[in-house]
Amino acid sequence: MAAELYEQKRFPDIWVEILNGNGVTGVAAQYTEFLRDKGFDVQRTDNADNFSYQNTLVIDRSDNR
Repeated sequence: MAAELYEQKRFPDIWVEILNGNGVTGVAAQYTEFLRDKGFDVQRTDNADNFSYQNTLVIDRSDNR
């Protein structure tokens, strides 16, 4: 099932929010386009609360945490 969804580039149960936390102009928009091309539902693209993030952070909120 997962392989079939991947091949169809559809991920109906996954939505993504991309926040730019490094201060480089256009990074969030670039990755939004990349993920949408892969079939992900990007719900929001914006700046993070600051631009001092050194690493990418992925948060799984599937269990409403």
